[in-house]
Amino acid sequence: MRFDPKFHSFQRKMFRELSGGEARVAEIFLVLNSEADFYILDEPFSNIAPVYVERMQELIRERKKSKGIIVSDHLYDAIIEITDDLYIIRDGYTFPIKSREDLIRHGYILR
Repeated sequence: MRFDPKFHSFQRKMFRELSGGEARVAEIFLVLNSEADFYILDEPFSNIAPVYVERMQELIRERKKSKGIIVSDHLYDAIIEITDDLYIIRDGYTFPIKSREDLIRHGYILR
């Protein structure tokens, strides 16, 4: 696997030497570069620096062209930009989300 140049500093560290956010980025990077046909990512953007959020978004956009990806995350700004279909689950019901207004209407965010 070719290691992304944006994560070059990670190559010189043992996994146990990475910060929590760096370890999370490394985990997601490894998963998205596996040979699986389908990925399920649970809160991939939590506790990582904004620059890494952007890189993970790029990587997800690239992978979704040929792979199935389900992402569960509370950071709606990071998710809404990269999804083809977006849903929230509230009180046992699933609601499709097409815009920020839908998130407001369903009480997920405030204006």
